Amino acid sequence: MRNINDRKQAERESLELTGQLQQAQKMESIGVLAGGIAHDFNNLLVGMMGNAELAMLDAPEQGEIRYYLQQIFKASTKGADLVRQMLAYSGQGRFAMGEQDINRLIQEVSELLKTVIGKQARLEQLLMPKLPGVYGDKNQLTQLIMNLMTNASEALSGKPGNIKLRTGIRKLSKKDFSAMFMATELQAGDFVFVEVEDDGCGMDAQTQARIFDPFFTTKETGSGLGLAALLGIVRSHKGTLALKSRPGKGSCFTVYLPALAHPVVVGNAEKNGEFITPFALRGTVLVVDDEETVRHVATKLLEHEGLRVLTARDGEEAVVLFGKHADEIAFVLLDLTMPVMDGEQAFHMLHGIRPDTPVLLSSGFSATEVVGRLNHFGLAGFVRKPYTRKTLLREVVRLGITTQDLDFTI
Repeated sequence: MRNINDRKQAERESLELTGQLQQAQKMESIGVLAGGIAHDFNNLLVGMMGNAELAMLDAPEQGEIRYYLQQIFKASTKGADLVRQMLAYSGQGRFAMGEQDINRLIQEVSELLKTVIGKQARLEQLLMPKLPGVYGDKNQLTQLIMNLMTNASEALSGKPGNIKLRTGIRKLSKKDFSAMFMATELQAGDFVFVEVEDDGCGMDAQTQARIFDPFFTTKETGSGLGLAALLGIVRSHKGTLALKSRPGKGSCFTVYLPALAHPVVVGNAEKNGEFITPFALRGTVLVVDDEETVRHVATKLLEHEGLRVLTARDGEEAVVLFGKHADEIAFVLLDLTMPVMDGEQAFHMLHGIRPDTPVLLSSGFSATEVVGRLNHFGLAGFVRKPYTRKTLLREVVRLGITTQDLDFTI
């Protein structure tokens, strides 16, 4: 007789690691595809939303024309929400990062949670007091909670049942990660967890293997992006997820996010709330974007406010144009992802010609790393696509320009 326990244990660990790597590769490949589609779709949405807003500026206050334009804008907004889900899946959806309190996020949407799960379900909240903070985007973490609760509610299929929502903190080791999703590069330590357990229909092994695939759904209605986006949010926040489920026995989803050991200092840009300021503008602006539709919409939106607009199709053309008109250009609206010369390279070239000219970077992706690098060189701000007229003009106001090139009349 020979003891082969060690060999069998090594074989199991090898199979688990192989499964994790395959899951990570699948997520990476589909994420690249989703991110690419989202990027192109964002540019289309800028055109649809922007042209609808431009038309509404000249449309009568009452009448069918304004109503139809409003419906176009509303539909485009829903398209933007879909893009955000795709970006969340691809792990490129973070925008306003800061310290977040998971318990507080749950409390803020507590009334909405009751609506989501319906009257048939009984919700029990077991929230750990004095929970450590996590570093993340408030909107995406809220979406994560809502997606978990929506999935649990749908598992009950409208029948009476129980849903438990728990929070807490656990110390995870490398061994713990072996049975979790997207945990191959995580370090052992303290993790804040959000756990949603239901006693609904549950899932078999085949369904569990595909549950996070985009557009896969077991429901008669639904996009199949809820859990896919959830896993993308977890990945973009450097977390992991565990799933336990059996047919007829319900499911339990547990999301783990790294706990913060120290409070995070939040910059002024993250503290500022949304505001609307009526104003008139004068001066010259350089708009740089490789998409003709985006250039056209941005130009018309800014020209409507009284600005003169110069446009460039890529970074190289922008540098040449900026060199000729540097003294008169008040600020630059610069796209990040472009052929020939991208936005980051173009920023450094423009900065070298005239460092005091404010530059607003624009992208459909979060661009957190790029923005962080360029902030050291005086980046003026970031505009996320698809942007609306209000979003764009609000960022222009935040520049705080007082030169004669750009005068604000309030």
